[in-house]
Amino acid sequence: MIFARVAGTVVLTQRVDQVPGAKFLLVEACTPRQEGRGEYLVALDVVGAGVGAPPVWAGQAPDTYRLTGGAIDLIYIAGGGIQGHPDGPGAGVRSIRQAWDAAMSGITLEEYARDHGELAAALRRWG
Repeated sequence: MIFARVAGTVVLTQRVDQVPGAKFLLVEACTPRQEGRGEYLVALDVVGAGVGAPPVWAGQAPDTYRLTGGAIDLIYIAGGGIQGHPDGPGAGVRSIRQAWDAAMSGITLEEYARDHGELAAALRRWG
């Protein structure tokens, strides 16, 4: 997993037919504490994670997994879903990992949350 924060948007000079209407973001790789590392990447925004957007959190993992065709080699920008988790940033990270595990296993988040407290807390907060 790569931690990153949105640094800006990307303007394309050619249309990308494989992802119609896609928005690309310039993201800066950072530490789990959101400290920039000076490394920049281009990320496909499939959940509306632009600058100033509401938090990306665990509950969006199943749709992201589905919309990307089951991709797991991607950047999931979830600063608010980590830092804003009611049980702290560590629990925020675990809730997102649990949501991805559920999505990849074909299990609903609600069902998976029965045995995973961090995901259950995220669902109560934002779900």
